[in-house]
Amino acid sequence: MNRNVGLLGGALVLLGVLWLLDALDVVDVLRWSMIWPALVIAVGASMVVGGLKGRPGRRQSLAGPDLEEVVVLGDRDLIAGPTFAGGSVTAVLADVDLDLRGTELVSSPATLVVTTVMGEVMVHIPPTWRVQTSGSALLSDVKVRRDHARPDGDAPELIVQTSGVFGDVKVR
Repeated sequence: MNRNVGLLGGALVLLGVLWLLDALDVVDVLRWSMIWPALVIAVGASMVVGGLKGRPGRRQSLAGPDLEEVVVLGDRDLIAGPTFAGGSVTAVLADVDLDLRGTELVSSPATLVVTTVMGEVMVHIPPTWRVQTSGSALLSDVKVRRDHARPDGDAPELIVQTSGVFGDVKVR
C-alpha cells in the first residue's frame, strides 16, 4: 500500500473517532482550528519524506490493452504494452504520466477517460495518431501540444474525454 494513502486513511480514521467522541460529549477534543493544520502538516511531511527517499516502483508497465488506473496522493509513470484498447485514468492529488508511444490501438477510435482532482495527467501519444479532446473543467486546463505530429486521414484516433477540478490534462 502507498504510504501516503495509508497516512491519509489513518488521519481520516483518527478524525472520525475524535468527531464521534465530541458528538457523544465523551470528550471535548474537536478544535477545528488545531486539527486541520495538523492534518495538512502530517500529509505534507509524509509526501516530503517519501520524495526524499526516491521513487521506487514509480514506473509501471501495463500488462493488458485495457487501462483502469486510480492514483491518490502520489505520482506514477504508466507505460502501455504493445496494444491499447482504451480505459480510464484518475488522478487525485497526484501526477500521472501515461506513455502510449510504443503501442498500437486495438481499434480506432479508442477512448481514454481522464479525471483529475487537484492533479495532472500527461498523455504521450505517437506522432502518427490523431487526437480529439472533449470534456469539462472547473479551474482546470486541457492542453494538446503536438509539435511533431504527422497523422494522415487514415491514422489511428484517440479520443480523450476529460473532467477536472483544479487539475490539468496535457496531451503531447
